[in-house]
Amino acid sequence: MTVSSSSSAHHPVVPIPAVLKFGAGVTIVQAVVAFVIGVLFILEDFRTMGEEDSLLSDTGATDWVGTGTAIFIFIVFGAALAGAVSMLRGHTWGRGPIVLLQILLLFVAFYMFSGGQPAAGAAVALSALLILVGVLHPKTNEWYSSVYGG
Repeated sequence: MTVSSSSSAHHPVVPIPAVLKFGAGVTIVQAVVAFVIGVLFILEDFRTMGEEDSLLSDTGATDWVGTGTAIFIFIVFGAALAGAVSMLRGHTWGRGPIVLLQILLLFVAFYMFSGGQPAAGAAVALSALLILVGVLHPKTNEWYSSVYGG
C-alpha cells in the first residue's frame, strides 16, 4: 500500500511563480538581518549590564530592554521567515504574516527618514516594497487561485 504526499492529494502541483520566490527570498534575507540585529541587542545588554542609562528609569528591568526587543524581533520576523519558507515549499500559508510585517516596516522606514537616517529608511522601504510586489503580484494571485482550485 502506497501513501501519497499530502500536498499532491489536496491540490495539483503548480509551479511557484518566480516573482513569489523572489519576494520570499527577500523576506528570508530581511529576517536574517533582523535576527543578527536581535543578537547584537542581547550582546549589548550583557556588555552594559549594571551601568546606568540616563534615558531609562533606574530599575532592574532596564538591563534587559535590548533582550526584550530582540525577543520581539525573533517572534515577528520568525513568523515571516516561516511563511517565506512555507511558500517556497509550495504551501499557501505565509502571505499574511509577510504582508503585515512589510506594511509595518513601511511605517518604520518613514520614521527612519524623519529621524535623520535616510539610507537605512531607503533600504527598509525598498525591501518592504519588493516583498509586497512579490507576494501580491498578479502571477502570485493566479498561483494561489490554481492551488485552491479557483
